[in-house]
Amino acid sequence: MTDAGEWITAVIPVEGDPRGLRGCVRSLLAGTLVPRILIIADGVPAAEIEGELETDREAVTIYETGLRAGRTHALNCGLHLVQTAAALLLAPSARAGHRMTERLFAPMTEEDKCCAVQARIEDAADPDTIVSSGLLMSAGGEIRCRDAGERRRTHRSGPVAAADSRAALYNMRALEDIGLFDERLSGRQADADLGWRVMAAGGLCLYQADAAVRIDTDGDASPEERSGAVSETLYLLHKNTPEPVYGLLAPARKAALRRLERSPETGLDASAMEAALQRGRDLCLLRETEEAEKAAGASVTKRPLPKETCQESTDPRLQRVYPLYVGEKLQPAGAAMAALWRMQRQYKRDGRK
Repeated sequence: MTDAGEWITAVIPVEGDPRGLRGCVRSLLAGTLVPRILIIADGVPAAEIEGELETDREAVTIYETGLRAGRTHALNCGLHLVQTAAALLLAPSARAGHRMTERLFAPMTEEDKCCAVQARIEDAADPDTIVSSGLLMSAGGEIRCRDAGERRRTHRSGPVAAADSRAALYNMRALEDIGLFDERLSGRQADADLGWRVMAAGGLCLYQADAAVRIDTDGDASPEERSGAVSETLYLLHKNTPEPVYGLLAPARKAALRRLERSPETGLDASAMEAALQRGRDLCLLRETEEAEKAAGASVTKRPLPKETCQESTDPRLQRVYPLYVGEKLQPAGAAMAALWRMQRQYKRDGRK
């Protein structure tokens, strides 16, 4: 066991019941490379987390946000606090393999362009089943976990379109240049957006096949998550697709939305679908307004999190919470175009396997 606290900080966002967190912390402490451990308590009392950790409490630092602002904001809070060269993002249910941290760190020290390295995510209930070996994204906005549901059949180590932030190591120096997670997005959309920006900047997201981690897979997506997948995909594409091809890809976007509507995981009824599409249009309009203000030389005023995400909130305290990062439209168009075609080629190649 080697203390890697001067190089790596593990960031674990906790949004709900902290049961299972002790197993995550202990798996990190038992590894061959032991990071610092930072737990972001997003609307969860620190005392509740301390009670779950028991004797392992002294091995971690807990940062309490005081209210639930969402996983993307919690991740950015953690990254903002990291003072090491790399940050290991983990789901609170994760059980890291004995050498996972070591194997994720190795390619980051060997590849100068590396921004993120993802582990092989397995289902804790059925370890022979792969949950994710990286994210794939089509030009029309369809996002999926590569190798999901495969039985021990996974790709070799190598580049992926985006890392899955449930178990991935990030290069902090690269994030200083590229930016953090866009807080108008959540889940796979936030991960895909960061991967897109990494590629446009000439960086790499890698998959490390021999770095294993097991997580508890979530049940069916909530109505809010299904709605968010639709609206945030519209915003993601509007923000990152180069202007010359944005209009040309309209049929592909419509096809991807139809698949989302029909999917048992993300399907919505007619009224919910229209509400999701309207939020997506509102997010796109917000981005267009900001771009116009910048072009006119005006300063863009940062808004509270509910207004930045075009969502109503029942918690008035959120009106005092501001995002730590909201990504700008990708520039220049040539770099964004190259990233788009790289993602589409990989989607066609790996999506069939």
